[in-house]
Amino acid sequence: IICYRINPQNPAAEYPMMNADMILFDSYAKDVLGGSGKKFNWNLIPDSLSRDKLVLAGGITPQNITQALKAVNPAVIDVASGAEKSPGIKDLEKIKKMVSEIKKYNNRLD
Repeated sequence: IICYRINPQNPAAEYPMMNADMILFDSYAKDVLGGSGKKFNWNLIPDSLSRDKLVLAGGITPQNITQALKAVNPAVIDVASGAEKSPGIKDLEKIKKMVSEIKKYNNRLD
């Protein structure tokens, strides 16, 4: 997996799309290498990238997971902090809500 932290001053279109099994896009935070919980502008992900290789991370919550699916159509969604009630403590209700939203989205595609 290759990980790119998306910084509006350095758009994803400028990142090389290497031959990798998966490519993870996460939000940029100056002093954090990941897990900032901040959403980035998903429109900065290149359209040319195969969606079956894309992992989307960064600020995905029960409230915006459907928007993320519609906008990006990633193969995988990383919801680490978006599924927590406090740092490192998962929230079962948030997880259930996300799964429910994913199922609703997938059912609309059938």
